[in-house]
Amino acid sequence: MRNETRGKVVELKTKDAQEAFARVDTVHWVSHVAMLSMSRYRDILSNRTVFSLLFPNCKFENPKINHIVGKHGPLLTTTKNELLEQNNYDLYKAWQVLLAIRSI
Repeated sequence: MRNETRGKVVELKTKDAQEAFARVDTVHWVSHVAMLSMSRYRDILSNRTVFSLLFPNCKFENPKINHIVGKHGPLLTTTKNELLEQNNYDLYKAWQVLLAIRSI
């Protein structure tokens, strides 16, 4: 397995090195997708036109939002204003960083 780091190609010779690199690469990808998804979600919640296109028949002011994973019921209920609150967003970003560090 080869890895390019800062313009240099590094040969990952051991299986442990390959596994470690693969794990870091996966964690890096997942954390970036989570951050980008939340950023886009906040953009949608902030724009009345886009919001009404994606969520027709839903009031824009401050709807309750159920967070569901798979076929499990609502795991968490928030409001639009809670998701748009800057302090909550900062906590979300910090949580993603901590999860990434812990996962590595």
